[in-house]
Amino acid sequence: MTALLSAQGSVTAAAGLIGWWFGGLPAATAAVFGGGIALANSMQSAWWFNVTATRAGSPQATLLAIYAGVAQRLLLTVAGFAFGIGHLRLSPVPMLIAFGVAQLGHLAGHWKYAAAPGDIGAASCDTLQR
Repeated sequence: MTALLSAQGSVTAAAGLIGWWFGGLPAATAAVFGGGIALANSMQSAWWFNVTATRAGSPQATLLAIYAGVAQRLLLTVAGFAFGIGHLRLSPVPMLIAFGVAQLGHLAGHWKYAAAPGDIGAASCDTLQR
């Protein structure tokens, strides 16, 4: 998971630099904030997945816990964007672009690291399938 967060952090930093290049400090700030929302989502998902894997009980309870984690992730995303756009008055376009690119970085990282032997995610998936 550390490699995925590092990749997302690098993509977020690159988005901030690109935002600064094209739109100055306001665009860079918005881009870093959007990437930060994606990073927070990844950390929340990893934490919730590990909690669910350690509490694996009946399939129904596990599925309910996974849905609860998805709902929390959605609320975290909406609250982050509402705070950034509403309270901090950040530009939504760089924020959304950086969020999307960081999410794609997370997805690409899963493709790269999911099949790695000894991956914690793979072990958690085995636990959930029992």
